Amino acid sequence: PHAAVGIHSPVDIRVEGDVVNLLEKPEWTATLEGRNVDLEAFIKHCPKIDLATVHGQVHGNTDGYWGKVQAVGAWGTLDNMQVQTTISAGLMGIDFDTLRIDRGDGWAVAENAKIDWKRLFDWQGLFHFKNFDPSHFFDFLPGKIDADLTSVGTVRDDLGVDVTFEVARLEGSLRDRPISAVGTVTLNENDVRTEGMIVRSGEVEGSARIEKGMISWAGKVSWSWNIRLDNFDPSGLYPDFPGQVSGVLAGEGFLGSSGAEGFLRISDISGQLRGNSLAGSGEISLTNDTIQTTGLFLRSGASQLVVQGQAGDAFALD
Repeated sequence: PHAAVGIHSPVDIRVEGDVVNLLEKPEWTATLEGRNVDLEAFIKHCPKIDLATVHGQVHGNTDGYWGKVQAVGAWGTLDNMQVQTTISAGLMGIDFDTLRIDRGDGWAVAENAKIDWKRLFDWQGLFHFKNFDPSHFFDFLPGKIDADLTSVGTVRDDLGVDVTFEVARLEGSLRDRPISAVGTVTLNENDVRTEGMIVRSGEVEGSARIEKGMISWAGKVSWSWNIRLDNFDPSGLYPDFPGQVSGVLAGEGFLGSSGAEGFLRISDISGQLRGNSLAGSGEISLTNDTIQTTGLFLRSGASQLVVQGQAGDAFALD
């Protein structure tokens, strides 16, 4: 028999096709047409992705369904995304046998990608990006990057989200400066953490290895990091500060009711910054509006600063 089914809420979808083997194991083939499909309304806990149009040719049975789907949609500021995918699906999830998204001169391709809602909502896949602009999600980081990464994510029982990114390759430009990176980033609704992330910036073969890094906004904002620099060019992140810097930076702190509290430790800093030679070491801390240091030494070009003591006491300055 031939059948047509239309759904107008919470999504506008029409399915038309033919069904065979009704008395044994029913099988069907169908054409899928959709407009203004909000996946967040269609799949609980799915990110808000709006599909202006959807077209698909699918077939299936009581075990699941398979086919090809094309769509045009938007995710946040990423509008006019052209989506093409081949899917294998069941009642509790979808495997994307192929998935490609084109937008302007950029694209994204997924391998072994899948989503499921057996528990709440989980996803995983290997993703390749070309000419992706991070400012769509982080407006302070305009640029174009190419990347290969694995992403695994889950929505927890408390509706929080845990995501891990294994970055095998990331290269391109940020703020008009070359940059590349490899490493692991984990994030949830409360914090971002990284361990062993290597970032390269600028025209020289310098690097910054983030041994451990964390930024948290659970309750109060807090942070910690341990970064090893090897001829690193900061201008990829801070355009006004070109150079090559080596050394170790470590810090930890939080944002309290009276302002920031914590410490910064620098070790064996050397190199040059903005055309001036650079050297430094020491530690400085801020607690309850009081600055303390056991000895901070900085030299940039002909200028030199040595600090020891506590604010309110007599500082030693050279």
